[in-house]
Amino acid sequence: FSITDFRNIIRIEISKLTKDDLVVDLLGLDLSVVNSMRRILLSEIATLCIDNVFFYNNSSIMSDEVLAHRLGLIPIFIPSNLLNYFIVTDNDYDKKIILELDVENPFDKLKKISIYSGYIKNKLYGIQFPLFKNCQIKPVFKDILLVKLNPGQKIKCECHCKIRSEEHTSELQ
Repeated sequence: FSITDFRNIIRIEISKLTKDDLVVDLLGLDLSVVNSMRRILLSEIATLCIDNVFFYNNSSIMSDEVLAHRLGLIPIFIPSNLLNYFIVTDNDYDKKIILELDVENPFDKLKKISIYSGYIKNKLYGIQFPLFKNCQIKPVFKDILLVKLNPGQKIKCECHCKIRSEEHTSELQ
């Protein structure tokens, strides 16, 4: 094995580069090596996800567990400069990111309404209010359907988020 031969054999082509996507073709490498590189990249990138959901009211037809699972699958956007602030301490309540879902379909409406991920809002509290009131911590996509509510049904819950990084590699794959 020679590193110079390796450099001459490998070709990297960027197929697609957008704000949300990067598609790279690695030519001249074995599939197992490419897969190892993909796994390393996934494990090194810190992401924000909903970890715990606390329901105060859920009169929808969907059970708490299923709705909590659906909420946990929603990708959450956080500015990269805030990741280091929140990753430092995991148990500090002042540095916890809490999202809130509070929706209701009133009795006077006679139709079902669809509840999308865009209804999830950042809950600012305590020291966070002046620091982060202009920050955009929100779902990446606003059009992910969570549940449909019949007239008179309501959902109110808090979603406690967690930064996932290299210590949670096995959960990502």
